[in-house]
Amino acid sequence: MSRVVGTRRGAVSALARVAGALLLLWGARPQPSAAGLPSATLRETVLLRIPVSADPAAISNLECTAGQPRCAAGLGFLSPNDTLYFYDFAHDNLKVIAIRPGARLVRLLPGLGAARGTRASPVAGVADSDGSLRLLVPAARRSEPPTLWILEAGTARWRQAPEADARAADARLFPPPRAEVGAPAGVTLGRDAGGNRFVERHESWHTQVLAKYGTDGRLVAQTILPERPTWKRLAGWTDKWVTSRGEVLEIHVGPRWMVVSAWTAGA
Repeated sequence: MSRVVGTRRGAVSALARVAGALLLLWGARPQPSAAGLPSATLRETVLLRIPVSADPAAISNLECTAGQPRCAAGLGFLSPNDTLYFYDFAHDNLKVIAIRPGARLVRLLPGLGAARGTRASPVAGVADSDGSLRLLVPAARRSEPPTLWILEAGTARWRQAPEADARAADARLFPPPRAEVGAPAGVTLGRDAGGNRFVERHESWHTQVLAKYGTDGRLVAQTILPERPTWKRLAGWTDKWVTSRGEVLEIHVGPRWMVVSAWTAGA
């Protein structure tokens, strides 16, 4: 009996030695990466903090009321030359933020003021390459057309665009973007000058992911966005914009600061 047990133990020991050698050999070989896993992550850098105060150059500290169920701090949008605009609703001005070299508030532009003739706030903004700005304001009733306001470069007075232009802008800007056919799941935030696509997606009710995809559709970098309290949300469909250089700019408004961050890919 003892001889049978000893033989079995010897066989098991030999198999273990062979398996260990195979594992060592396999470990010495370069391992294929898991399909779809990125080689880099997206890292956040804080570019600028604008304090919350009653100063027009600061961010409004006006509290929301019960009659403002969708109270928002303002509206952000990015120009083709990577200048960031933030329409501060309570201060009723546009803060022009240069991103390079060194993020900074460079000037203030007038808001719509009483010209819009409604209490509604803009829901979309566009900065054209010639320096002019466009703001889309929804109507009080859904059956009525929105209004489109234009501020020409070098001027300080908004003018109302024709209704046909407003309807065309409404169809293009007002609905939140949907995932493109054949694109990665999630909402496409934009593309950089190299054609890389940046996507934001919800993986669960509390997990939000920011991802970068190459022109070949390969996942290049991604990160799980931090959970942080938001004092006031932003109007519009996003709080993130893609620069030509491949940064994802983000605006986050807290009780003390409006923070402008940049998410960039790194090892």
